[in-house]
Amino acid sequence: MAHASGPATANLISADFFHSPSGVHYRICSENARVWLSFERPGDSAVNGKRELLYYIGSGHRGLTYLFARDGFLFESPINWYGREQRWDMAPAYQKADEIPLNLPVVTSCLRCHVSEMQAPVKGTENLYPRPAFLQPGVSCERCHGPGAAHIAAAHAAPAQIAGDQSRIVNPAKLSPELRDAVCMQCHMEGKVAIERAGRHAYDFRPGESLSDYIRYYVPTWPGPSAHSEGLTTRGLTPFVFWSSIPTWVLPKTCCGPSTARLQVVLIDPSGFRRRRVLNR
Repeated sequence: MAHASGPATANLISADFFHSPSGVHYRICSENARVWLSFERPGDSAVNGKRELLYYIGSGHRGLTYLFARDGFLFESPINWYGREQRWDMAPAYQKADEIPLNLPVVTSCLRCHVSEMQAPVKGTENLYPRPAFLQPGVSCERCHGPGAAHIAAAHAAPAQIAGDQSRIVNPAKLSPELRDAVCMQCHMEGKVAIERAGRHAYDFRPGESLSDYIRYYVPTWPGPSAHSEGLTTRGLTPFVFWSSIPTWVLPKTCCGPSTARLQVVLIDPSGFRRRRVLNR
């Protein structure tokens, strides 16, 4: 989690990748203490250029991409590192593209779950961020335990008392099931459609609050060809779905642990039939 993001120079994976469908050759390398993406189409002098890469997103274990800015707007690199396969390829959904996708906006739904203290984009835009776009690299303690400023101030004011006073720090284990699960689901949940509440943003959510006060997720109605999988996060956690006409997947008591852990999941369908499943994750 601590290595989920940061300056591009802090996690450089060099690239020398040729994409056959588009005929474009991509390179990522370091030059004068800066990281650059260059691209060209051999035999076509009109297709070439370079972008300075400012940040990386993803630890590289499963995947990694770099971000660059154009006139202040933040975009994803057209090529991604796929850690499990140990190879470079085009960004998801662009493997067969015949052009160079340099206009992939970095939206808050992706950025907020890989960084700490993300700065909100300029009003009326989806990817024009103040620079730097985030104040801390990686996923910090505050993502699960809430802002720590009050706790730190209290520690400075009365060091002898702070050890026994944890009221200023959110302990997910002491929250109600709904609020506890929301701590994980703020990032480990996906749906077919995600709709933010009017006047609110998912990135304003803080541990201890109700996630549904900020955003709601929807998947296809039950039954359907992929009603389950559409609601499951690619990171392996089990989401709570806010649609009464479809089954509800309930998070297990713990969401952190080794990949071999056995997670108990309860499925409730609209007819009220309830059954248990044990999943290997």
